[in-house]
Amino acid sequence: MNESPSTGAPRWGYALLLRLHFYAGFLVGPFIFVAALSGALFAMTPQIENWLYQTELTTHTTGNPQPLADQINAARAHIGADATLAAVRPAPAEGQTTRVMFLVDGLQPFEHKAVFVDPVNLGIHGELVVYGTSGTLPFRIWIDYVHRHLHLGEPGRYYSELAASWLWLVALGGLVLWWRRRAVVKNGQTTRHSSLRNWHSRIGLVLLVAFLFFSVTGLTWSKLSTVPKFDRFSST
Repeated sequence: MNESPSTGAPRWGYALLLRLHFYAGFLVGPFIFVAALSGALFAMTPQIENWLYQTELTTHTTGNPQPLADQINAARAHIGADATLAAVRPAPAEGQTTRVMFLVDGLQPFEHKAVFVDPVNLGIHGELVVYGTSGTLPFRIWIDYVHRHLHLGEPGRYYSELAASWLWLVALGGLVLWWRRRAVVKNGQTTRHSSLRNWHSRIGLVLLVAFLFFSVTGLTWSKLSTVPKFDRFSST
């Protein structure tokens, strides 16, 4: 049987694994990049939202807040009598607005129209489409949809789940390739190609555990998974 001179492994098996690792990387790579970028934005979401929605979230009035019922009535007068009250998120601190959420026609499931009310003078600071009874703001919803399906609907969701299911194979395949190459000595000569390959291997080894964890936890959100799911915005 023909064997790879540098690894002692069957040539066809090594070549097959190398090609699978290479082409699967093209499948998984964009998903990793988008997931990592959107995850980083999630960490900065509070600061970004405070800047984006400063008008809706903050107020400069001071004094004792009006009764919550009066704040709700002010929001209802703004949005119209046909809207159904869904939830209320009172102002968490002085200088912030109360978020009154209504069910209105034309929105997606779990979406509400939120009216932002000054708790002191009952002024309206605007309205936004929010998610869930916690009133998650649009930017966080947008980032979540990027993270889950790239804003491509069901095709994007299936791509994300397919990439997550292949991620652990790419990671472990890279580990096997590194293991078979680790004893190769090239008499101290390093080419540009081998140097890039060494960097690729080192980065892959450092991120191996993270990739495996990311793949396993990502699959728990799959539509085909039997793992119970929860509302990721329920505590926000």
